[in-house]
Amino acid sequence: GIKQARAHKLTPSTTTYLQIRAKPGVVSWASELAPGEAERLRDAARDYGTRAHAAVAALLRGETPPDAGEDVTVATAAVSAFLGASKLRVFEVERSFAAGDYAGTADLLAFDQSERPVILDWKFGSYFERGFFLQAAAYAYGLGYPEARLCVVQVRPDGTTPHEYKGETAELMTAFRHAMGLWQWENRYWPVSEGDSPVRGRVALQGES
Repeated sequence: GIKQARAHKLTPSTTTYLQIRAKPGVVSWASELAPGEAERLRDAARDYGTRAHAAVAALLRGETPPDAGEDVTVATAAVSAFLGASKLRVFEVERSFAAGDYAGTADLLAFDQSERPVILDWKFGSYFERGFFLQAAAYAYGLGYPEARLCVVQVRPDGTTPHEYKGETAELMTAFRHAMGLWQWENRYWPVSEGDSPVRGRVALQGES
């Protein structure tokens, strides 16, 4: 939480900052469910996403994916098929970074056939919204590849659906920094500057995965 962040001078993650965004679609969805059902479904989706991310990362590193269930096996097969067809060159899997006042972990950094960097973010489920690109843009800038292509890939049992951002990444980064500034103001916490050599870490707030 915030007290831990202040005490240890931790750098908040992109996920933490973007929690400040309003999500009216999610609120509307939750309001139509029975009491407690939305929380149950979110917890199940978070658990599945965690297991699937770990299995896909293992696969891309050339390791044997953990036995995490048939649903995860299907997801890893879908990702493998997608990458095979995309002809992308895998460069780094789950690359973590700290970039001044924010930190994060990109699911995959790859290069296309023209050697342009590509930031890929796996989303295991049917839900997609353009706000996912804000996180991808922060990854691109944080890793030092502002020119990278941004691709959010939905992974479902019936295959994958890639969503590539077609606009200016700089515009996304401006929006991300607005969200970051609002979060910092709302929580009265501004990470220390680069020159203060803070302990770089990931602030896990309620609801973050």
